Amino acid sequence: MRFLNKKNIIIAVVILLVIAVIVWKQTSTVPKEITTALVTKGELIQSVEPSGSVKSKTEINLNFDTVGRIAKILVKVGDQVKEKQLLANLDSRNLDSAVNQASADLARAQGNLSSYLAGSTPEVIAQYEADVQKAEANLDKSKIDLNNLKASLEQNYKNAYTNQINNLQGSITPIETAMTDMDSILGLENIYANDVFDKAIINLDNSSFYFASATKSFTTSRIYLNDAKLAVNALTSNSALELIDSATLKVKMALEAVAVALSDTWTVLDKIDVSNPNNSISVSTINSSKITIDTDRASVTAKKTVVLGGEQNIASAKLNFGLEAGSSAASQVSQYEANVKISEATLKAAQAALDSKEAPPRQVDLESYRAAVQSAGASLLAAEANRSKAFIYAPVNGVITQKNNEVGESNSTAKPVLVMLADSDYEIEVNVAESDIAKVQLSQITDITLDAFGDDHIFKGKVMMVDPAETLISDVVYYKVKISIDKDESLKTGQNITDQHLKDIKSGMTASVTIFTNRKDGVLIIPERAVIAKDNKKFVRVLVDKKKQTIVEKEVQTGLRGNEGMIEIVSGLNEGEEVVTFIKS
Repeated sequence: MRFLNKKNIIIAVVILLVIAVIVWKQTSTVPKEITTALVTKGELIQSVEPSGSVKSKTEINLNFDTVGRIAKILVKVGDQVKEKQLLANLDSRNLDSAVNQASADLARAQGNLSSYLAGSTPEVIAQYEADVQKAEANLDKSKIDLNNLKASLEQNYKNAYTNQINNLQGSITPIETAMTDMDSILGLENIYANDVFDKAIINLDNSSFYFASATKSFTTSRIYLNDAKLAVNALTSNSALELIDSATLKVKMALEAVAVALSDTWTVLDKIDVSNPNNSISVSTINSSKITIDTDRASVTAKKTVVLGGEQNIASAKLNFGLEAGSSAASQVSQYEANVKISEATLKAAQAALDSKEAPPRQVDLESYRAAVQSAGASLLAAEANRSKAFIYAPVNGVITQKNNEVGESNSTAKPVLVMLADSDYEIEVNVAESDIAKVQLSQITDITLDAFGDDHIFKGKVMMVDPAETLISDVVYYKVKISIDKDESLKTGQNITDQHLKDIKSGMTASVTIFTNRKDGVLIIPERAVIAKDNKKFVRVLVDKKKQTIVEKEVQTGLRGNEGMIEIVSGLNEGEEVVTFIKS
């Protein structure tokens, strides 16, 4: 064919080569650009670097970092004191106890770690099995207590109604007695019962409305009494609660009606004219009947109180049995239910602990025990730090100028216990940022450079005061820190410092200070940017094969955060491993 000439063949070859290059670029893997750093072991320094100025020497206020009763003051005004000399202390028995407890917790955690490393003995397994059995027994008891409480509330509810039946039954007789006593005066049901009062009642009825009122209230009382008797007599221990409530209402109405009738009957007695010979009745007869009516009134009132009390007991029992929000029973049941859940959680934890002891050792468990040791160690350090707040030590060499408290008194944070004057002529005052102030403590070593002398002249000093009150600078919180210039140490370990340099220091000179807040030797160190936070854990990517660019993630525990972006690795890495700090695809 003519189209298969030399020119066409060349063009086809070129096109194929272009396609091949494109396919190769799309399918080939471009090596990643990986930045790494080695895990090294060495010294890690943490420092704060504020700036400030030289001030003329001022008095140093010394106070406890907490409030309590002063146990000892070991100096008096005029005494020369040395740096770190104990000057005073509070009663520290509670703080000592906390330190001892924290120390015991640390020993226990260390013992647990040692025991885990040694493996579980049959005795240990038996102890954990006993813990499971104890947790099971506690759970069973919690469930029984809850069921007993609910049964008790139900029984109280039933008892309240049973007691009310007795209250209602006991109310009928006083009402009937009152009705009989009133009829012996009024003669409404038994016309022969009131012969003594007959003439007087007729005369009173003809001249006033008192007898008519008593007649009406008596008749009403009889109606309510009959209703109440029918309802009460029908009650048994198995009666529906609604019937008991209905009977309670009817008895209350009968008691109220009888109380009114008794009052009206007493009024009738009071209005009879004993001076009228036509009434044929004596004062003693009237008074005797009044006493009877008063007795009935007292009896009816007492029964009203009993019935109302029973009704209130029912309402309270109903509230508790129904576990209405806010009732004491609801709170009790909630507590018992919480106890059941706590017991269930305790059993679950005990079973998990037993399973852990019976299972072969795991690395993750070993790390947990080590973390417990570290946590207990940190708690001990915190307890010791709290105890240290109860002691005052001289921050620098100097002389005591004031003593504001006596032994046995309580100190105040507003007034220093002691005041001293430092031996140095000048001090450095700097402002430390809020984010760094927690790291700064009294007597920490500092390096000081003064702009007037240059950075190659380094003085030595110590932190001698940390102001507890904040200072606002451009709406940013800072804390004033005073630093003494240590003449002797500056001459010994300072850099390019002579007596003349110390003499040439003047107030107002600008100072740059490095406060060494922490230091650890022989620890594993990596750049902090290599640490990745994920799922509340910390990981580091380790390059295990440079040629293949193979990377694995390892969980780590970090410690001290140092200068220059470096951080301590407590566990998870080994010296010499290569950690990834940056990956660019």
